[in-house]
Amino acid sequence: MKHPISKSVQVETIPDELKLRDQWVAWRYEQRNGRPTKVPYRTDTLTSASTSDPTTWGGYDSALNALDSKDVDGIGFVFTADDPFVGVDLDNCLDTQQQLKPWARTIVEGLDSYAEISPSGTGVKLILGGKQNTKR
Repeated sequence: MKHPISKSVQVETIPDELKLRDQWVAWRYEQRNGRPTKVPYRTDTLTSASTSDPTTWGGYDSALNALDSKDVDGIGFVFTADDPFVGVDLDNCLDTQQQLKPWARTIVEGLDSYAEISPSGTGVKLILGGKQNTKR
């Protein structure tokens, strides 16, 4: 299966506030509906995880161990409604030299948050302090 571009995890840039929470999963690319999809796995047993079941999440160190095992393609933080964090995904915001396009640079610089290149290599994921709006 051809995977999107994977980037190595820059562990030194992950905020300590995230590392302290047991809200981590590992993930693997799997084919779903003809497309590679990131499927979550437990960090301790590498069996199926669910982003809606906290009993299947692990700590940051466990996630790093799973990543070191080479049996996964990446690790991820699971957001909850109780978190003081929110995530923002900017898709297709990098040019061919992986530089931010002008519209995305405005957003990233304006939010002044943790940012990483998405596994596809074409987007950016941001994590910042905030609260999810559960009222719609």
